Amino acid sequence: MFQVSDFRLHDVIIASYFLVYYRWHIIASWTWDT
Repeated sequence: MFQVSDFRLHDVIIASYFLVYYRWHIIASWTWDT
């Protein structure tokens, strides 16, 4: 059970990091494009 919880936490962290990176990339592209 502990392993599953840890894995879930890791997945959430990765998802959050990916979303932030993707959003930053879109914002940067928009700013650079303008």
